[in-house]
Amino acid sequence: MIDTFARWGKPGAMRVDNGLPLGSPTRQLTPVLALWLIAVDIDMIWNKPACPQQNGRVEKMQDTTARWAEIQQASSLSNLQTRLDGALALQ
Repeated sequence: MIDTFARWGKPGAMRVDNGLPLGSPTRQLTPVLALWLIAVDIDMIWNKPACPQQNGRVEKMQDTTARWAEIQQASSLSNLQTRLDGALALQ
């Protein structure tokens, strides 16, 4: 992330879901990566559990990528990665 921030700039905030490595499904502990982002002055915006509409743009992009890559037809993890890379380049 340090290299990414150096190249593209540091965001003021990150919207995340409730899964690791940035979120916690139980919300009992803040994940280490989220703590680091908070320490470097990035606000964390956690979506409510089971509310994908709070991050509709990302959810739609993931749906579109999965359809374009035809992930169900992947024969292996490396083939899946190749399919995802192609779909992302197309997008």
